[in-house]
Amino acid sequence: MHTASDTFEQQVFMHAPVGIAVIHSDSGEILHVNNEYCTMTGRTQKETEGANWMFCTYPDDVLDDFCCVLHIRSGASTKITKEKRFVLPDGTVTTVRMTIVPLDTEHPDQLLIVLIQDIPATETREKLRPQNDTVTEPYDAAFNSMMFLTQLRDRKAASSIIRPRLYVYMLLKHLPFRNPYSIREIHTICSSAMLYDIGKVGIPDRILLKSGKLTESEFKVMKTHTTLGARVIDEARRYTAKNNVLMFAREITESHHERWDGTGYPEGLSGAEIPLTARVMAIADVYDALRSVRPYKSAFSHEDAVRIITDGAGSQFDPSLVRVFMSFEKDFASISVMEKESLEKKLHNI
Repeated sequence: MHTASDTFEQQVFMHAPVGIAVIHSDSGEILHVNNEYCTMTGRTQKETEGANWMFCTYPDDVLDDFCCVLHIRSGASTKITKEKRFVLPDGTVTTVRMTIVPLDTEHPDQLLIVLIQDIPATETREKLRPQNDTVTEPYDAAFNSMMFLTQLRDRKAASSIIRPRLYVYMLLKHLPFRNPYSIREIHTICSSAMLYDIGKVGIPDRILLKSGKLTESEFKVMKTHTTLGARVIDEARRYTAKNNVLMFAREITESHHERWDGTGYPEGLSGAEIPLTARVMAIADVYDALRSVRPYKSAFSHEDAVRIITDGAGSQFDPSLVRVFMSFEKDFASISVMEKESLEKKLHNI
């Protein structure tokens, strides 16, 4: 399969009744494909090998698929099976069952992709909508991706995904200076805020779900979720319309752990160097984390959370945004204890 001399293995690989591809997990390059993989994707071996493995992926699936690759590569899982949609050359969409596993211990940077055509074609083939339709917009991709990550890691309830959006909305709606964002952009930022921790899909469970304090080396790994998240967003922007959802999502994902005094990560930005979206998300994220149960802690009281955030004004947080937070801290308290149905209703009404 790997060399020209492995003729028997090559024959088995090439003529297997399932679609098989070997990809490089860092670059995304397709290294090898067999005949059935080409048949199922509607491309020749020459067109496929050397291309990025998502080059004919259905747009809404890009983030989910990329997160699966990160999850396998991180060692958090050894196998993921999911539905996979391909856009065929004639514009139709076909759905197959895809399994991703590491190739072998000798090739840790390579993954094996296996496709099985086990879903009735009558249920899975449809005309691809025009490129300006919502199917190619990242709104649904963002939402579905975060929901996917929630199910994959089982770290947060669905309601904990909604709360930061509402906190972000409240802060952005009441900025103490001339608002640079339109109402539509504010809603866009709130949608993109769901992706703020998407990079944690690449953090191993032994660190992400650790019940005790992280060691220095573990915390170093944990901090990479900001840059991993930025990579996820960058990858998505290669395949989807480059509109403001993913632009704002990238700002938030990469920079929400920067600190006003410049001691944050990953870049050590300070003051106004930090994107406004990320400065807002920093407060929303910390308040939500303090008020939520985590594997390593119990929930803080609202009063303690308020004290921690106000103490961080001018060091961790933009002091002007902390003043906004203090003006509406009772609303934050109300949101923090709402049930999922009430949160969804409130989100729908903003």
